[in-house]
Formats: sequence, structure tokens, C-alpha cells
Amino acid sequence: MLDCLMTTICTDRILPDILDDFSDDNDNSIFNRAGDFDAHSYTFPYMYNESRYARLAMGPMWVEILDPLKQTMSVEDLDGMTEKQIPRLTLFSAHDTTIMPLLASLGRQVWDGKWTPYASMLVVESHILTTPHNDFPSNYAFRLLYNGQVLTSKIENCSGDLCDLKVLLDLIEPFARLNRDCDSIESSIMTNTSSGQSVAAVSLPVMLVYTFLCCILSSVVTFFFTTGRLPLCNIRKLLKKHGKAAYGTFSPPSLSAQAESPNPSGIEGFQIESVKRGQNDETKLQESTHETLPSSRPDCANEHGSREVL
Repeated sequence: MLDCLMTTICTDRILPDILDDFSDDNDNSIFNRAGDFDAHSYTFPYMYNESRYARLAMGPMWVEILDPLKQTMSVEDLDGMTEKQIPRLTLFSAHDTTIMPLLASLGRQVWDGKWTPYASMLVVESHILTTPHNDFPSNYAFRLLYNGQVLTSKIENCSGDLCDLKVLLDLIEPFARLNRDCDSIESSIMTNTSSGQSVAAVSLPVMLVYTFLCCILSSVVTFFFTTGRLPLCNIRKLLKKHGKAAYGTFSPPSLSAQAESPNPSGIEGFQIESVKRGQNDETKLQESTHETLPSSRPDCANEHGSREVL
């Protein structure tokens, strides 16, 4: 949606009436709010959970960026770079959705969370110190710039526009991998002391149990809202209705057939205890059946009382 909004307004095409209220970037127009809402769905995952997603995604990219920076640490001056054919300028072309996670992977304070403007530039400078300095133990420094603004001081353990290059390498190298490795992201977060909090890893069995319980709960809630009753009610009714079947009994044939039979107990698997073998008294047979046998048809109206035998 954001691309559609921006390409429409930047080319002076007609916007829908409800969105045609833009005046400047800081107004509270529906146009800006719609764009911010769509952008948030992209930018939020970059910073969530200590930027794990951004670090995992940008690991291979950081390998390419750090390679020439680490090469400069093998020489002492510009002449040494020329002799070893180390490039003085390395240029990468990328999308806005590449620059944002790159910034996010450097820490929560580095990126402001706003969408990268068109034609933005992220610069990482490397400097070789000709004289020793206490603030730069490695004798190499770096400077980070984003659209002309120096961001070096926003990186952990950096306080000025220049910072020791070893600080940047220690921050990025744990997750800078050509082959993405989730364990490297975890280790990089665990060694990050900026928040002072430890990260507890959740085991797979715990996640499986949690997922299973969530599925059961969501199923019960869905059933309740669609039917207006809980699943246990149906189970209880079924147990009451067919409870005697669990003990090995089943519904007898119709009573008319029983009355016509000279010997009801001769039916296989069916016996009436209160009627003697060979007795043909229909009245006693019906009374005995009424007392001892369930009805052969369901009777919801008399489910909780005595069953009526027709």
C-alpha cells in the first residue's frame, strides 16, 4: 500500500477523496496515517526481540561489508593498501528494505524506526591512525553515517564521531555469516550487555506443549461461540443416553414382536429376568420391560425421568 500511495502522490496523480488530505510529512492526515500503518508492519519486526530477525537476514550482507574493513587492519597506511590492492571504496546498491534492517542490526539506538527515504545512503568509513591513541587501542577507527548524519555515538561502547574499529567487528561478527545460522544470532544477543538482561532459551518440548494447549483452548472457544454451548455438554448427554450400552446391553425388538413370541427369552442375547421362561402374559411382560429395559427409540423429553414404553 505504501508504494501505491507514494507513487501516486509523487507523480501528481489523483488520489481517492478520503486520502487526498496530505499537506506535509508531519500532519495528522489520513494519507500519512495509512502510510505509517503499512510501514509499521515492515519496520516492527526489524527491531523486535533484540533485532533477531534483522541480524539473521543481514548476516550475509555484513560479511561483504566487513571484508574490506578487516583488510585495512592488515596495513599501516594508504601505501600499504595500494600494495595489497585493497579497495579504498566499496559500493553496494540495495533497497530501502535492506538499509533498514542493516541499521536495526546495529542496535536499538542506531535506527529511529522510520522508513528509509528515497536515495538514502549508509556509509561506513574506516580510518588508519598514524599515532597511537588511548581511545583507539587497535589504531583503527570507523565512522558511521546515514544520510549525512553521524550515528557512531549511538553504537554501544562508542562515545564520539570516531570509534575503535574493533568495537564494530565485535558487534557484527557473531552473526555475520554467509550461511544463516540461528545459533549465531542467539550468541550475539547473549553477549550483548547493553540491556543487562539475560535471554532464556525456550526448549522445543515446552513450545510443543504450549502450542497444543493453545489449539485445544481455541477449539473450545470456537465451538462455544458457534453453537452457544460447551463441548462437554454434548458428551454428558451422549453418556446418559447410551450409558447402558457400555455395560453390554442393547435395545430389544419392538414390544409387539415380544408379545407375539411364545418365548421372549429365546431371542439370542436377550433375557427378561422378571418373566419366567414360557410365560405369555402380555401385561406382565410389558410391566417388566417398562421397569428393566430402556426404550428402543430416543425420547429427549423424558431423558432425565422414566422412559415411556409404547
